[in-house]
Amino acid sequence: MTDSSVNAPDSKKSVSSDYVVLARKWRPYRFDDLAGQAHAARALRNALTSSRVPHALVFTGIRGVGKTTLARLMAMCLNCETGITDTPCGTCNSCKETISGSHPDVMEIDAASRTKVDQMREVLEMVGLAPAVSRYRVIILDEVHMLTTQSFNALLKTLEEPPAHVVFMFATTESRKIPATIFSRCQRYDLRRISRSVMSDHLNKILTAEKVSVEPEGLSAIVRAADGSMRDALSLLDQAIAHGQGSIENEAVRQLLGLTDRQAVMDLMEKILTNDGEGVLEASGHFYHQGVEPLILVGELLDAVHMATRNRIAPGDADADKVDELARLAEMTKPVSLEHLQMIYQTLLRGRQDLQLTDLPLQTLEMLLLRVALLRPIPALESLVKKLQKGSPSGGGAAPAAGAAQGGSAGASNASDGQRVSGSAVRGQTFSEHQKTAQQPPKPAPSQVKVHSVSEKINELNIENSTPTQEPATEERSENTDELTSWDQLISLAEQKGIGLGLKLKNQLVCLSFSSDDQAVAMKLRLIDDCFGPPDSIVKRVREMLIRFGFTPGRIVVEAASKGARPETIQERENRKDNVVRLGLEEQVLAHPMVDKLVERFQGELLHVEKSK
Repeated sequence: MTDSSVNAPDSKKSVSSDYVVLARKWRPYRFDDLAGQAHAARALRNALTSSRVPHALVFTGIRGVGKTTLARLMAMCLNCETGITDTPCGTCNSCKETISGSHPDVMEIDAASRTKVDQMREVLEMVGLAPAVSRYRVIILDEVHMLTTQSFNALLKTLEEPPAHVVFMFATTESRKIPATIFSRCQRYDLRRISRSVMSDHLNKILTAEKVSVEPEGLSAIVRAADGSMRDALSLLDQAIAHGQGSIENEAVRQLLGLTDRQAVMDLMEKILTNDGEGVLEASGHFYHQGVEPLILVGELLDAVHMATRNRIAPGDADADKVDELARLAEMTKPVSLEHLQMIYQTLLRGRQDLQLTDLPLQTLEMLLLRVALLRPIPALESLVKKLQKGSPSGGGAAPAAGAAQGGSAGASNASDGQRVSGSAVRGQTFSEHQKTAQQPPKPAPSQVKVHSVSEKINELNIENSTPTQEPATEERSENTDELTSWDQLISLAEQKGIGLGLKLKNQLVCLSFSSDDQAVAMKLRLIDDCFGPPDSIVKRVREMLIRFGFTPGRIVVEAASKGARPETIQERENRKDNVVRLGLEEQVLAHPMVDKLVERFQGELLHVEKSK
């Protein structure tokens, strides 16, 4: 074997090894080159120029937005031979070694592979060593959230008070997994998703420098697929250049990413909005046999619905490359209400979850698109209310409820009764009670219906107290009243004077007997549970309250909580009265003709009635 034959493969290896992917070749090593993170770059530059660099920093954000890049850039700034600066030279030995990853004082550690506490202790042992050649020993921990709890605990003390020559820098995509004790010892920088416009401009600069021709539609597809990650965008860009033999073409990018033709998606969207079921089946089969993934197709439809809805709410707020597409979307969705667009979006969103689980992708896709195409439009609520106000939900003839009440046909009456009975069952009425209600005189007109407050309704109903030992609440007692006649009056007096004990007595005790004369006030009380305290303590507090009000306490007995029958507390009595009033108000509201028609029209039910203020 000759020397030339041996060296030939080696020369090929050296040629191939010279290539560096775009994500590494265009990694920024100056703050000015960092795309989309101006807020973090500004803060870090100010910290460097004012000599206020913290001893520990945390960079958080999604993949590929510049977390590790910022950490390396800060290491260059701190150890550059020109001095601590926000514009490292990039040509000195320290900068070159940091860029190549061979700097002896810059330790970049993958925390995911060193999760054990013993491995963390080995790292911390190096913290005490002085830097070998530079000002600072910089320790970069990537994916720091992968450390165990024991490793974090071992790091805490050193992280709080590290030597002056050590700077820690952490990078993570899962900030919620990092203990709060770590965050409290660091300065945190949250890196944002890179916007499409910023990413597109940055990629255009790279393509210009690389002398690669590009079609705008292809570049837009790459930017959308990157979803805010610059590293993802550069990796896709590299792949697209190779796929397109040195250029980026829209068709090649679509084949590479498995994307659909946007015009074909618009055609499918139009078929869905016009309820063209046959056309939907034909289009879905065409996409599937062309190799388009059903999940990607549904994602494109979701994007179209989202664009149409946003354009309806905020016209003109769109990217320049989508103006024509938006114009077509606006035209085809013009007769569709926003509510119907929301229904389409929700149906597609839930159907996409089914597509991820099914073993029959084409069948599931066709059923999903047919379900969306056959959705019934939601009528505007305002128009329905106006029709109901005119007396007919459909615009002609009498309403079914009115016809049944006036003795219409047996079928209509039975149908109406069936709907009314199902609604009244929820309200606690039996069928016989409903029949009695149907035979009562007609309810007052809408203009005559009045919603009463709770106190007014109690006076109307004239509810009698079911507990003979308790007296109804009396009028508020003035401060100079000389006699105390009831337990209710004592509670009312305590509430007037702002004593917190009054509320506890109202909620936690019932009065079994009460007597008052010129000599003393005597009473027998019972706890409803054991949460209020021991009986002796309550007796003492009640006696002190009576003395404070100017009354002489007599024999006061407090019984412990018992499972036997007992009178209701004042609070329970008030709640019972409020419930009676609420039921009465619900009956009044349900008797209103407009509410009755709405319930019948939408098969609804009354859930809650607010009392008037």
